Amino acid sequence: MHLVVSPHGAELSFFQEGGQAHGPSIGPEDAGAPLPVEIGFLAQHGFPVGLLRYAAARAARLGVDADTFMIAHGLIDETTFYRALADELRVPFLPRPEVGAHASYPASILSGFAPLASRSPRWAAAPAGPGLVRLLMSRRAFGDGLAITTPQALTRAVIAARADGIADAAAHRLPDQAPLVSYRGQLTHAQAVALVALFLVLLLALVDGGTFDVASLALGPLFLAMVGLRLAAALQPPRAPSEPARAADGDLPVYTVIVALYREARVLPQLVSALQKIDYPASWRKLT
Repeated sequence: MHLVVSPHGAELSFFQEGGQAHGPSIGPEDAGAPLPVEIGFLAQHGFPVGLLRYAAARAARLGVDADTFMIAHGLIDETTFYRALADELRVPFLPRPEVGAHASYPASILSGFAPLASRSPRWAAAPAGPGLVRLLMSRRAFGDGLAITTPQALTRAVIAARADGIADAAAHRLPDQAPLVSYRGQLTHAQAVALVALFLVLLLALVDGGTFDVASLALGPLFLAMVGLRLAAALQPPRAPSEPARAADGDLPVYTVIVALYREARVLPQLVSALQKIDYPASWRKLT
């Protein structure tokens, strides 16, 4: 049966047989290695050291942080992880933080820190990777100034607090940063001149038959060349698709997949199942 090792009921990928906990095997070179700071504290909160060593070894081979690997691969629930972190730091855990008006998007989400609307605690933290290591290494008394939450809860809180600004940026950032590719400012001077010139050429072709004949003779070879190119392409034998070289997991970028749903609860199980079958390392993708 599954072995429940978390005081909060998290079910981990270890099994119990004959009173012993068994999990993924690790090599002898990893058995004596020190645990990474970002997950080592979990050993003091009831989590099997063998599981932590396995996660550390796999994360090192993939080139990701050990905490990211554990959460992404389902070895620990995100809420359970950050509850244990709050216990380790002896600060409150906020499952649904309410951030203040000074929260910055997306800086607060990317940094994992955001000011809270309340005066005590004043900051919500959902650190990961190097930020988590720095927080654990500092080991100072945080008092009532800091609370821990999960990255997902912090993201939702920041988006809710900055919804108007986010919507404004989505609507106006493109024309502000690249006005030449946006229609907000309507036609540019060059575009207006080109349209007027095209209109005059078409008008002249309709009025003067000679101009139409000249345009037809000029465009005829171009049309024949396009037809010939299509025919040549159709006569080419199909090529067998080549299998692209598979990149190492550590060289892949991180992708965030945002799935918008509205009144589609009936297809949600099929959608989640399909998303989980994406052939991409779990440590390098985020489903929102």
